[in-house]
Amino acid sequence: MHIPDGYLSPATAGIMYGAAAPFWYVASMRVRQVLTGRTVPVLALFAAFSFVVMMFNIPLPGGTTGHAVGGTLLAITLGPWAAVIGVSVVLGIQALFFGDGGLLAFGANCFNMAIVLPLVGYFTYKVISANSEATSTRRLVAAVLASYIALAVAALLTAIEFGLQPHFFHAADGTPLYCPYGLNEAIPAMMIGHLLVACPIEALATGLVFAFLQRTHSSLIKADVPAKKEGKIWLLWGALGLVALATPIGLLASGTAWGEWGADELKDLGLGFVPSGLDRFAEWWPAPLPDYGIPRVGAVIGYILCAFIGMALVAVLLWLFGRLLIRKGKDPTTDQSPSGGDAPHTRSNDFLSKNLSNITHALESVISAEDLCRAPGLLQGLDARIKVLTVVLFIVVVGLVHSLPVLVGIFVLILALALLSKIPLGLFLRRILIFIPLFTAVIAIPALFITPGDPLATVGSKVIITEQGARSAGLLVLRVTDSLSFGILLVLTTRWTSILAALRWFRVPSVFVTVLGMTYRYIFLLLHTANSMFLARRSRSLGTLSARENRRWLGQALGTTMAKSHQLSEDVYLAMLSRGYRDEGLALNDLTLRWGDLLWAVLSVAAAAVLLWSNWL
Repeated sequence: MHIPDGYLSPATAGIMYGAAAPFWYVASMRVRQVLTGRTVPVLALFAAFSFVVMMFNIPLPGGTTGHAVGGTLLAITLGPWAAVIGVSVVLGIQALFFGDGGLLAFGANCFNMAIVLPLVGYFTYKVISANSEATSTRRLVAAVLASYIALAVAALLTAIEFGLQPHFFHAADGTPLYCPYGLNEAIPAMMIGHLLVACPIEALATGLVFAFLQRTHSSLIKADVPAKKEGKIWLLWGALGLVALATPIGLLASGTAWGEWGADELKDLGLGFVPSGLDRFAEWWPAPLPDYGIPRVGAVIGYILCAFIGMALVAVLLWLFGRLLIRKGKDPTTDQSPSGGDAPHTRSNDFLSKNLSNITHALESVISAEDLCRAPGLLQGLDARIKVLTVVLFIVVVGLVHSLPVLVGIFVLILALALLSKIPLGLFLRRILIFIPLFTAVIAIPALFITPGDPLATVGSKVIITEQGARSAGLLVLRVTDSLSFGILLVLTTRWTSILAALRWFRVPSVFVTVLGMTYRYIFLLLHTANSMFLARRSRSLGTLSARENRRWLGQALGTTMAKSHQLSEDVYLAMLSRGYRDEGLALNDLTLRWGDLLWAVLSVAAAAVLLWSNWL
């Protein structure tokens, strides 16, 4: 039922995108109201189920194949609008990564399978199961019938979209430009196979899963309440993993789904020509894993691996998307009905709470860094000048090294130093990983493809990753990671005033050191000022404020903060002059060299020499 590129004209594809766009918008707005931190994993689970169930190809009359979708089941458990989002993400991943369906035809595929199918299925289910208990037989019958009818309607729409192409888009001599089969051929071919085989399989799969949920997770199918994540949801993930292991059964079905033939298959079917649109648009996008296969891996293993890769992509993308859609300020650990229970927070409170939380987190981060500088660790006890020198030395070594194993060894050394310095490994890694993508992604990713050399991996027939490109990207990422890690290690184990004193000892210009010192102090001042302003605003806010009022207040707050900062800087400068400041900052920290500092310097030089020697081997 997936429509590939080349079977729909660009005009039809554009119309279908336009038809799907309003539903995507409404779905994102509706889901935002009910989706919570507990229901996002459930959405990811059932969307992953939809991805896996589509991999089970079913033989249809005429030598073609079909598949179930699972959209009705998702609509029943999480609501129709969540199903629109979930199945759309599944179809997007199938088109992008596995070449199943087309990017140009993505709007049409989503309209048929991610919009019409779950909406029709949910409406049918609600009509049949009205006023029945969650565990009643009528609910089960409703789910089975709804899934059958919904898939049949989606198949009919797909057949109509196929069949209209030769009537509206053809050459002067009547030769079809896109799909070559008219309504009189498309509708019977699609509907006979789906009504007799694919729809019953969809109904059977929905019924089995629904009956299982009735016995074990009945809260997922209660009427008029959002589904909740239960404590044993991981059991459902385990069951889905077992289903994914059985996906190679789908390889047993010979033939291709109706309307998904390539140019060569059309010739084999006796068509006698290849439509020009199909020849122009088909396979223009080089999917990384076409037809759910992995190069140099057997068909069965590759199919299973692709199933798990697809499940992971669906789960991660829907989790990220769900987190973005969760209503701001709503507690992600509690579920609230949209029409009852505790009243949701107002937008004003959401705005203030979020910013207040961010500012407080920033203050705590700065204070925790100061606390780490006083911890009884290895690097905290060294003289600041020695630490600055050794960090600069190791950064130079990192720049000279061109061996990937040596760079990895340096990073392992850095992690060992962090542990010996009593720095929590999670905190240290988070500070590194925040900046690595910003410094490396723009350069490292293009380097994979534009660097000439020996092919390492081929994506489709056009994009080639070279060994030299992969090596260049790896060197860049590791060098940036190691250099940044050394800098963070220095900052987390050395008090800021000691770093400034060391810089002055090395004759760094006084103006530069003074600016650094005042900037650091202003961080605390501005954070405290902003925190106080947000608390004052929050304590005086009643009711809901519009987004426009929030933006106006934020602009006023920024202006007030800047004015206060300017006035405070003038006062601080006059106070410094009155106390004898003459363009020369005075460090309050006494720097004293000890034998341990000298021993560290010697060991650092020796380690640098060993690293360079290992690189040259």
